Amino acid sequence: MITKLQILKHDNGGARIGVEIKDMVKNLKWVTDLNYSAGELTFDIVNGKDPIIPAMGAIVDFAWDNKDIFWGFVFSAECTSDTTVSVKAYDFERYLKSEGSVVFQSGTLGDRYSNVCRRFGVPFHIKEQPTYRVPAEVCDGKTGFDMIKSAIDKTYSATGEMYCIVANHMYIELRRAPIPTRTLLVIDTQNTMSDYTYSESIDNAANVVQVVQKNTDNSQTKTATATSDTGDDPATTSFTIASARGNTIRTWGQIVKVVNAKNKANWAQMVQQANDELKKRNISERKLTLDCMGDTSLIAGAGANVKIKDFGKTWTNCPILKATHNFGTDYTCSLEMKVGTKWQENSL
Repeated sequence: MITKLQILKHDNGGARIGVEIKDMVKNLKWVTDLNYSAGELTFDIVNGKDPIIPAMGAIVDFAWDNKDIFWGFVFSAECTSDTTVSVKAYDFERYLKSEGSVVFQSGTLGDRYSNVCRRFGVPFHIKEQPTYRVPAEVCDGKTGFDMIKSAIDKTYSATGEMYCIVANHMYIELRRAPIPTRTLLVIDTQNTMSDYTYSESIDNAANVVQVVQKNTDNSQTKTATATSDTGDDPATTSFTIASARGNTIRTWGQIVKVVNAKNKANWAQMVQQANDELKKRNISERKLTLDCMGDTSLIAGAGANVKIKDFGKTWTNCPILKATHNFGTDYTCSLEMKVGTKWQENSL
């Protein structure tokens, strides 16, 4: 049950003055999304008298069953003729949509994350400190999310370790993903799951990767007529190609992906790059959406064990990409999850 839902504002002395609205609220919904979006709390205030319209930027403090769930700020409020006020609030991650231009020196993801949070005034913690050093980078006119995402993607590509940003009441945290839950959570159709959709796709997969390096011999004379669409001269241009082939060609057919070689890569490095790319791409993409009984530990970035008895599928520690909690008499949760190793939408 709702144990606290307050709208707080600041007075001139810095103290917080609050209005308790937990008994006036309907349609309370909390959404967390791993795709670099702020946590969102929406609700309707039904007072029956004069409408209660919170000020823009007012603080919203929400607890469920005596557990702090959400601390955020009002970004919109809409009042209708029946005096119902619909409110939308975001947690601290919303301020990572602020933009800036920064030159980052080489450092860890934690260094980048700390820099960005301080720059935009966002309180933060680092729960697990990455050790990989991200190369220096120029971010011009980028959002805070973009700046951190770039470092997360580079860390994942180099180490296979995924990190995520999650809000924990009055802070945001950098966490290793998936975040383990305190208890072993098994969801199945015979127990807590009310509905599900499972899909598998190879639309974005590849089982042959070619790493290509373009060579140009400037000592040769260019022809006047034989040019390619790119402006390269066929008489002086050649390609060095390192290939890697996967074990799914016989079943999927040949799906080829071409990537450019890293700058100044030698042959051995090109072969390694091809093998690394193949490992990431020679995988089918499996998604799972499901509805289940509510559990506040099921947030975007967390992992859950899933068992579907209908067709004998069991997966462990499946990352949650998006979680929608509907609080009410029947507290339910809708989850979007990835199954398997290739789980984040934009990891490639």
